[in-house]
Amino acid sequence: MTIRISALKLMDASPTDVLAMFQGPLEVLFEDGKLIKMGGTELAINRYAWELLKHHPKPYLSSRYHIGNYTDTTKTFTSASFRKLLSAVMNDIFDIEMASLNDNTESKRDQNHRDEYIFSVQDRVWEEIMQINNRVFNDVLVHYMPYHIDGGLDPLLEIVRHPEMRKIDEENVVTSESVHRRNIVDKIYKEKTNLIKSHPDFNQNPVAIMLKSGTIKGPQLMQCLGPRGVLTDIDGSIFTEPIKTGYLKGMNRAYDVLVESRTAAMSLNNQSSPLQFTEYLSRRMQFIGMEVENLHFGDCGTDQYMVFQVQANRPGYVMTDLELLQGMYYLNEETNHLEMITKASTHLYGKTIKLRTIMGCKHKDPKGVCSTCLGAISRNIPRYRNIGHYATVSLMEIISQLVLSTKHHVASAAASSLILSDYNKRYLKLMKDGLALGLSDNMFKHYRSVKLVLPEVCITGMADLIEIKDVSLLSPKRTSNFSRILLATVDNSGKKDEEVLDVAGLDDGGFLSAYMLNHMKEYGWITNNANGTIEIELINIDPEASVIEVTAKQSDMFRYAKTIEKLIKSSVSDIRKRATATTPESFLMELSDRVNLKLGINLSILQVIAYSMLATNIEGKDYSLPKPWTTRGVGTMDHLLWGRSLSGALSYEKHLYTLTTPNSFRYTNRTDSPMDQFFTPEQMHLPYLKYRRVR
Repeated sequence: MTIRISALKLMDASPTDVLAMFQGPLEVLFEDGKLIKMGGTELAINRYAWELLKHHPKPYLSSRYHIGNYTDTTKTFTSASFRKLLSAVMNDIFDIEMASLNDNTESKRDQNHRDEYIFSVQDRVWEEIMQINNRVFNDVLVHYMPYHIDGGLDPLLEIVRHPEMRKIDEENVVTSESVHRRNIVDKIYKEKTNLIKSHPDFNQNPVAIMLKSGTIKGPQLMQCLGPRGVLTDIDGSIFTEPIKTGYLKGMNRAYDVLVESRTAAMSLNNQSSPLQFTEYLSRRMQFIGMEVENLHFGDCGTDQYMVFQVQANRPGYVMTDLELLQGMYYLNEETNHLEMITKASTHLYGKTIKLRTIMGCKHKDPKGVCSTCLGAISRNIPRYRNIGHYATVSLMEIISQLVLSTKHHVASAAASSLILSDYNKRYLKLMKDGLALGLSDNMFKHYRSVKLVLPEVCITGMADLIEIKDVSLLSPKRTSNFSRILLATVDNSGKKDEEVLDVAGLDDGGFLSAYMLNHMKEYGWITNNANGTIEIELINIDPEASVIEVTAKQSDMFRYAKTIEKLIKSSVSDIRKRATATTPESFLMELSDRVNLKLGINLSILQVIAYSMLATNIEGKDYSLPKPWTTRGVGTMDHLLWGRSLSGALSYEKHLYTLTTPNSFRYTNRTDSPMDQFFTPEQMHLPYLKYRRVR
């Protein structure tokens, strides 16, 4: 018999009482009128989250406050399910509190009052969330004992011996050819993972339950089930012969044991120099990020937006565009109102939107930004927290942990290098450490016309290229994509020829460089409607400029971290280019594209890191954060460290240089740093100095 009950009436009972009273099929009526079927355990978990509503202006008990909304297709609770449920309740509380502030005349007038009130709400909500989590932990140990499961070898053997699992191994033979050309190991892993999660025979299997709930990681389980696949050495070189079994079946060949031992060697190696590198990079980025200090709740009212192309499919990246932008605000040009982007905002696919970012924030605090420009992540930043430091740590702690845990995260290796054949070298040359192609010097000497011919469908951002005035606002990676080109040439004697060339060895192909987009905007192109192609004349380009670029797919987290360092650090020779040619928007998108090759980091976080790399006037030695009414440019790591407060530079390195260089005394227009209180506390008017004992 199905029991029907009102969600509101359950507020009078404790979560453990709910678990004890309700076992079996239930129908729960929420205050928005929706009737949802659930079990007693689901209802009890919901009731824990509803505790947040007891001590705050109560939103009605919406059907969004049901744990079933935050589980996967198998209705299995994951480590993120309860957190997402709590977040839904917390966000509604914040919305109500913010709305009450907007109706409060004093709050509109006094920014400090607004900030203090929201932070006090945040303190209370977070304290209650911690109490709820602690209560869940204790109750699970005591009241949910009948639901506990144990592991062991038998559940693994049940999976391995299953006929469907054996069929996958039989149909996907692992050889040197299949591993490198058809990426057979990834295919096997996906099929086995889907089988374990979906087959009814595994519904009560403890290993399957742990996999579906996220208690154990999929890659680690797949390494046990096998095949192990292709592995790499410490230097990133790939062993061509794959390991055809997993840890569970054992490795019977001496070759397998020797090759697999290199992953342990890589792990040990990464605990020394690579880990030191990533931690030191994190330290440098934190000193720069600290420039963005303060968060202010409200809307600065800026009319400065970033143009963003929302794409439905981005092969090679770990996040979709909606996941990347989740929680940020965009201008709905039909209603002229700001709207928050969520995963459900699929109507934005294929559109170019105006996105609010802190790069256009006009809050009067020279080292602060408003919560609207920052996005919904502002609700997760605690009181007194330096938001630049918060953003940097959010990114770098993940990289450091993955470097430390290399052995557990290394799956079957796949090569990701751009290779230029001897034949192609007649026409093209490698540039930018092998990640870009330009015309070979031979082409400029012996040809009077060289046209790049591409199918028009490969230029996915053609409409934006035509309409937009400032091409630097476009992301080159989002404007075109191709792996093969045609060069139509005319040599100095008038002879015409055509060559088809493969230009990318990566899964996501190549794209026209930022230089080429500017070149097309300035000199135009020819559209051939008969065969659906476009022709771009290349003979008049800069011989040292890249025409085609590719996205680097790094083989491990250490090399991946070095690409991020290269982008952030740059070099002294790049300072003029970074300050003028590279726009803040293009720098942010380049950082985002590079980070999200391996990590799912929201743009709200990355925009803070990118903003901290900006300066008002780099050539004029003004390294303060820019505002919409000032000039702006992208700086390099060294210039920002030694151009801002010297306490940051002294906390970094090269103390002798900092104390002796004339620039430390010549340029006095420097911004403050949180590190100032350690070097010049007497100038900071710090409260604790009032109580210092005087002798």
